[in-house]
Amino acid sequence: MFINKKINIHGVVIAGIILAFAFCKFSVIDVSAYTNTPKKVDVKTANFNIKINGVKIDNKYSKYPFIVYNNITYMPLTYDYCEFMGVKAEWNPNKPAFFAGLKEESMEESRKLLQNQKGYIKNTVYNKATVVNYAVGINSYYAFFNDDKLKYPFLNFRNITYFPLTWEYTADAFGWGYKYSNVRGLDINSDGPLKTLIFPVPSGHVLNTLPIGGLHLKDQVHSSEVGVLYPIDIQYFDKRELSVKWKDGRMQTFDISGELPEGITYFERRTSKIMKPEIVENMFKIVASVAPQNQPEYKCMLTFDLNSGKVIDKKII
Repeated sequence: MFINKKINIHGVVIAGIILAFAFCKFSVIDVSAYTNTPKKVDVKTANFNIKINGVKIDNKYSKYPFIVYNNITYMPLTYDYCEFMGVKAEWNPNKPAFFAGLKEESMEESRKLLQNQKGYIKNTVYNKATVVNYAVGINSYYAFFNDDKLKYPFLNFRNITYFPLTWEYTADAFGWGYKYSNVRGLDINSDGPLKTLIFPVPSGHVLNTLPIGGLHLKDQVHSSEVGVLYPIDIQYFDKRELSVKWKDGRMQTFDISGELPEGITYFERRTSKIMKPEIVENMFKIVASVAPQNQPEYKCMLTFDLNSGKVIDKKII
């Protein structure tokens, strides 16, 4: 039922990056004010053991229990969960839009608050949740609008937003460790093995550049050994740089201005339908759009050596 590292936690691909949070410690945001007749879906209260950074969650009596939708486990994004898991959240009601990104450290004092998040009535097995449909960015320089046609959309339950525990969100966005077994249940650790390879993203980029995302955006990808942060709309960057994080703690930033073809406009994002950027050993492969003056636009595959920042191969596709 759960983890498949190649695709996601439950072995199913998820598309899109949408998220929403309860932003105030002692209150929640009523998303009904920002949605148009939210779609209702059937969910179940998770009936297996759950631990978050070593804290056992009483899901039967929790005010905000973990739920299951389409065989994917969903986690409640309350203030205390976010703080405890090292996640920062900001809300822009004028868009409306949420941003969720990594913080330097989790809040250990949230441990007791999590343990005390209990209701007085036992949770029922079957419940109704709604699909959220406002824009969100997850440790990303750009945001998307939620689509209720997604197989695993973000949900709202008891006025709290829930997100699907897929590989894309737990490992790729937050670098969390995630384990599940039929005997021990679900165990999530915010200090996963990939966390050191992920670049924290300033929230202002997402909250201030909707609806399209604006310019001066970046994206990041990582393997099990190295992470890469690169510019998307590179034509608008004064500094054209490639940043690299290694598993051993090294971090390098390369000026790639002299490595790029004349007329380059943008690099493909990791959600690209043409070809997603990828890291193969110590090489970074990415597709660029190039529009030379008075010439037809074309696509070009560039291969960077991550040890030097140099382009070692160019191929028109």
